Amino acid sequence: MNMHLEDAHHRQYTLVLDLDETLVHFNQRKRTYMPRPYCLRFLEEMQKHYELVVFTAGLKDYADWILNDLDKQRHIRFRLYRDSCRFR
Repeated sequence: MNMHLEDAHHRQYTLVLDLDETLVHFNQRKRTYMPRPYCLRFLEEMQKHYELVVFTAGLKDYADWILNDLDKQRHIRFRLYRDSCRFR
């Protein structure tokens, strides 16, 4: 069951997840990724309770390629990339 965006606004907590080696493993030699076991089920369950945000230290093109394929149900509300951060 996919919740509407209005429902997501009423969630009290945000869960920030790391993309690399937490949700997926990227094989550079084969240029492909593998979701971690139960990753999709985890996202489906967690989106019922949290606003989901994914962070990666990787580049936007790399992350979007994976997340567009992985999250077809659009459980992930926001994406943060390497360029979303500032060094201080």
